[in-house]
Amino acid sequence: MSDRNCVYTFREDGSGELRLSGAPYKFRFTLSGRTLSIDFEAEAPADCEYEIAYTDMGLELTAGKVTTGGIVTVKDSTDNWYLSWTINRQPQFKSQDPNMVLVWLYALNTNKEGNYVKKAMRNCTGKEVCEEWLYHIGIPENEIEDLASNACNTTTCFMPYINAFFQPRKNEDRPHVVPDGAVNFAFLGQFTETPRDTIFTIEYSMRTGMESVYTLLDIDRGVPEVWGSKYDVRELLRACYYAIDKKPITQVPLTLKEKMLLKTVMKKVKGTDIEILMKESGLIE
Repeated sequence: MSDRNCVYTFREDGSGELRLSGAPYKFRFTLSGRTLSIDFEAEAPADCEYEIAYTDMGLELTAGKVTTGGIVTVKDSTDNWYLSWTINRQPQFKSQDPNMVLVWLYALNTNKEGNYVKKAMRNCTGKEVCEEWLYHIGIPENEIEDLASNACNTTTCFMPYINAFFQPRKNEDRPHVVPDGAVNFAFLGQFTETPRDTIFTIEYSMRTGMESVYTLLDIDRGVPEVWGSKYDVRELLRACYYAIDKKPITQVPLTLKEKMLLKTVMKKVKGTDIEILMKESGLIE
């Protein structure tokens, strides 16, 4: 089965394989009604749930939900554009056509020529950016120009400071939204400092605006709380489960010493709330 970008192989035992630009990714799958759930193994692009439809041509993928938001980095592009792409949960916008899929792709090396488009990405049109992506996902070269022109609509955005979000910093490197003593000015956006929140989100920008207005105008209204997941042991255990490829800890490769320590710990927590939380997280069966 193919969804144009990739080739999927499904076997009767519930195993399968995705070939993306020639690279194989193994997975397990289940089919329930019209929902096909694909659970990739380690190093896979993402775990997906696809809505499927039966047509005269056989089984086709018609829509998808990416449940992990995994980003695919093109290995063949690391010495060129260093291209990556992802398809997140669809639709991205309320007014989005149900037959349209929004793809986000970006490059880290904007000054080097591409593998297919022999130009630096910063000098490319949207169509040329799309052509480079189509090449890397395995579209036959004789179809690339037509698809980029007539089946895709690519909008470009140059973001030279995007990596600045993730640079190490001290608390005083960025101004507080309303600095101490300020009465008629405030700082807004991603490069201000507000407690507990994580930058790179629309919520961060919105929250700084609300914080500045409520503070300067002395409005008795609270800024929405940041979800304190790092203080929730249930979320921390769940994160551990995903960090080890959604396997119980008994299936993780351990040394003899680690296995003995794990056995001791499991005896200690047996019959306690900790055991219940570990079962709910998937860390133990």
